[in-house]
Amino acid sequence: MTNFNHERLTISIAATRQARVALSAAMEYVMKREAFGKPLVEQPVVRHRLAKAGALLESLQAWVEQFAYQMTQLPKDVADIQLGGLTALVKAQAGIVFNECAQCAVLLFGGNGYTKTGQGEIAESKFNCSVCLLKRSN
Repeated sequence: MTNFNHERLTISIAATRQARVALSAAMEYVMKREAFGKPLVEQPVVRHRLAKAGALLESLQAWVEQFAYQMTQLPKDVADIQLGGLTALVKAQAGIVFNECAQCAVLLFGGNGYTKTGQGEIAESKFNCSVCLLKRSN
């Protein structure tokens, strides 16, 4: 059980990074893609989806950084006991946020989000990675 804290934190860090890559790709895409004569990012619903996913991602990032700090500052025997349940929660939340960011990217890519090449490849690989990570870690 004492090894799980580090493994869970590592999974959380990886999921957070991959979520950021997927959301970044979506943001880049909506900045250049035009629909109805203006960039997609000017649509309120698009900005709302990005803002919602971004807010989840930023709160997750803060949570992951907090755990990394606590794990380096607390003695190992204390950290193992005090952080055990909380690292399980942060890992679970990382999977949820990762999934939300990947789905947001696929949605904003439109038809391109369903291809296995180009824009869809980014979201496809990130979403599949999140599913694999969650299955492996549960």
